[in-house]
Amino acid sequence: MLKFRVSPPMQLALIFLLFGSLWIILTDFLLLAFAKENFAFVTKFQTYKGVLFMSISAVLIFFVSRKIIRRQYELQEELNRERLSYKNQL
Repeated sequence: MLKFRVSPPMQLALIFLLFGSLWIILTDFLLLAFAKENFAFVTKFQTYKGVLFMSISAVLIFFVSRKIIRRQYELQEELNRERLSYKNQL
């Protein structure tokens, strides 16, 4: 069976794409439901939701990238231990 593995940068990009798409769809739907024809409210809300999106995105990117980097570090440490073990057996 062919095993497909997504690279860490692609994982981060896909998570960001999914989050961003859902954010836009859901917040625009809510905005239309609450705003009716109040264009001043729509303008203010668009600005607030943009700032909130950037804040949440930054936090999401931080935690996802930290997890990816931590996993890479663990794998590198494991590889170093295996190399040392192999070298000591020679």
